[in-house]
Amino acid sequence: MSKKIDTIILDSKDRISGSTTDFKIKPPVTYANCNALNLREVTIPIVMDNILTGYASVEINDVAFTVPQGLYSIDSLLAELNLIDADYIFTITNYKRIKVKYVPDDVTAFKFEPLLLNSTLGFTSALYNGANYYIAEELPNMVLTRYFTLHSSYISNKNRLPMKHSDQRSDLITYIPINVAPGEILVYEPLEPIHIFIDENNVSEIDFQLKDEWNNVVDLNSEEIVFNMDRLSIV
Repeated sequence: MSKKIDTIILDSKDRISGSTTDFKIKPPVTYANCNALNLREVTIPIVMDNILTGYASVEINDVAFTVPQGLYSIDSLLAELNLIDADYIFTITNYKRIKVKYVPDDVTAFKFEPLLLNSTLGFTSALYNGANYYIAEELPNMVLTRYFTLHSSYISNKNRLPMKHSDQRSDLITYIPINVAPGEILVYEPLEPIHIFIDENNVSEIDFQLKDEWNNVVDLNSEEIVFNMDRLSIV
């Protein structure tokens, strides 16, 4: 009896059902006598919307202004905010904080409420009042989830993962920290290949789900994800 390893690439565009982040796929090689997979690399485009309907408004002097849902960089978000009213301008300070200022003069105070855009913009108070400008206390946060989790219902309960999710989901493969900006490509390479036991021999298809830190399936706006894996077989 000997071991055989095949390197395979799984691309969500080759799925047989589902979406780009919740799908079933038929591997390019048979799973007959396949005992495990070694996950070596996952490539994920970070293109999920980071400004969402219902979480996209600010108020200036009790008047609400809403940013359209979409994928924004800091610059494009500031450009959208600067369409609100010509009397108020949003900029980035030298310390990379967002600043909102009344521009016609240096003395007129206004009221600013960041609402549910507060953490995105970096403001920590619910209400700012009595000044001509306000500067966020924290850096803007354009990636609204800190990490992804990768799942498959085909993995075995023999898996011994280094980390467990708080709800003890048995289908968890790994955590994928997000360390690139919106619009960039995340290439996740674990320090050591992640060994994934397969529940059954002769499995002709496998499923994957990519979720955010709140266990919601991620919407990558139809962009694809790619896995680089080894198939381990006993022959």
